[in-house]
Amino acid sequence: MNLDQYIRQEGDEPRAIALVERALLGCLIIDCGLRVYARNLKPSDFSNKHRAEVFRAIMDIEGPVDLVILAEHMERHKTPAPAGKYWGEHLAGLLDIVPITEHVEAYAKLVRQASLTRKLEARRSGGSSF
Repeated sequence: MNLDQYIRQEGDEPRAIALVERALLGCLIIDCGLRVYARNLKPSDFSNKHRAEVFRAIMDIEGPVDLVILAEHMERHKTPAPAGKYWGEHLAGLLDIVPITEHVEAYAKLVRQASLTRKLEARRSGGSSF
């Protein structure tokens, strides 16, 4: 596998962006007090619809957020889970990527920057950012 194949392993989405988005979501699940760093983001800033839905749910839930609360929220709102997975399984995978939560602010900035880049590229090509 060459570098370009590795970077583009998640379809057309650069792998680094996917990792940053997953790390941000993991941080927000580990410590819901960190939501303050993501308050300027929108679900549309995420490059993947499932991660966008997870973000929406994290920000919509009032009070504490953990895997159980979040999975129940997703199921109750009938949010379609990624193919072949349950929400609990998918959400647990988000925690695997977070070594520490101290980088949450940087993750949020990178998600926003990548979103703006996608939107500019979509505007130039006349396509959609999702």
